[in-house]
Amino acid sequence: QRYLALHTREGDAYDVRALVQKNGAGRWQLTGLAVRRGQSGSLTANLHGGGMACAAEPMLAREFGRARAEAILAELRQLADTLPEALESRHGRLAELGIDFGVDTSGHIWMLEVNSKPGRSIFTYLRDDKARLAAVANPLRYVDYLLRQTAAAPARSFSLKK
Repeated sequence: QRYLALHTREGDAYDVRALVQKNGAGRWQLTGLAVRRGQSGSLTANLHGGGMACAAEPMLAREFGRARAEAILAELRQLADTLPEALESRHGRLAELGIDFGVDTSGHIWMLEVNSKPGRSIFTYLRDDKARLAAVANPLRYVDYLLRQTAAAPARSFSLKK
């Protein structure tokens, strides 16, 4: 596997987590973006391994300057908007995804991993109440949507005859 230079100017590993979830209308939406920055000297950006959460926009602006950070964020949002439907077309219905992106020192974006059961604690660490509440509420809103679709569907009859 190719080595990717996914670290800050100070040498700390980091990645960007995009949480995408289906909403109460059954449509994908970006709930939030956040940076996970690894502990100094670590090769990973795991929060449970001593890393920290950072707001994406100011962190990327420090690394790349405001204009380039805005372009990177726009591309991350576009990827977060298109990837869920592509994955769902191949793997069946999904409700939420944690998409982990790396941004190398040149500003190129790499998709690292997609989790179908993502953690949501990053928004608690950021004290981003809007994203934190949406991250918890959206799965419930989607379940409500599915229940309403099931209730509106015509009943199917079946027979046990051989």
